[in-house]
Amino acid sequence: MKPLSRTLLAPVGVAALVLVTGALPSAGDASQTARRPVLTATVFRGFASDYVGHLHNVKPDGVRDGRFSVMLDTRGTTRVLTGVALLRVVGKGTAEAWDTNSVIAVFVNGRRVNPTGADLSVKLGKGKVRLDLYANDQGVFAPGQTFRIVTAFPDFVSSQTAVRLPGAPASVTSSFAGRGSDLVGRGNEQVPNGEPDGHFTATVATKGAWRILKDVAVRRVNTQGGLEAEGWDANPGTSFATLAVFVNGKRVPIGDTVYPVYVPIAPSSGPVRLDLFGNDPNPGVLLAGQSFRVTVYFTDAQISPETLTLVHIR
Repeated sequence: MKPLSRTLLAPVGVAALVLVTGALPSAGDASQTARRPVLTATVFRGFASDYVGHLHNVKPDGVRDGRFSVMLDTRGTTRVLTGVALLRVVGKGTAEAWDTNSVIAVFVNGRRVNPTGADLSVKLGKGKVRLDLYANDQGVFAPGQTFRIVTAFPDFVSSQTAVRLPGAPASVTSSFAGRGSDLVGRGNEQVPNGEPDGHFTATVATKGAWRILKDVAVRRVNTQGGLEAEGWDANPGTSFATLAVFVNGKRVPIGDTVYPVYVPIAPSSGPVRLDLFGNDPNPGVLLAGQSFRVTVYFTDAQISPETLTLVHIR
């Protein structure tokens, strides 16, 4: 990407830290400044498609990207767009960042303008254009987070615009529905073994936020509130027995240790029902008087902690 007046890159966990400052106009530039493009109507549209990968991978990776839309008004001038950056705002600074030289897909009025992730050089006509930006989900597209969009031109950095992701942290309620169905075996076997499974249900309220379900776990809790060794997990990389996971009645395939399950949930979905089935490894586990913790994990767990609830078998 052409320099955004000044760009500093340094590794910070899952992304690079990008600090952007615009060149200050001189006293004689007032008329020019008044005609500079402005950004308005920024909206987060959730997890729509997969155009780019993680970090500097410009190819799709099977994980849906976060989509941001913004209107750019050239204010009656013809301009050449040379760069776009998306930055997560934390306090007075910037944490994760995406730009057109690495992992952001840029669409202008519905047309992809950087299919290979190369530098931009897009001529914009006089008037308003719509930019759609797709950035790989790095676990930070969480409710309440603020993101800034910056556009660059050969002679200046445009005014910036910000958007706060909608919604609030999710909540969950759960219960034990008994033993009966046989959907999984012992260990990590995702096939029936002739033994009835325990059936837990959970209802997840996403509270107006876009979320991606990543994992679900059920653990037995002792009388002191600590976690026991017995339990089930959708994650095939753990030592716990496997879970069969249904989301709104549809069974979800078990993936890898990064995304044991992968279910994007739109705000319009309303409360989401999870049905969880785990093989009873011991006849004394799923009995009256026992307590279990049901934990729901989302991809943005580093920003919004996992959601958990207790279930008491009566």
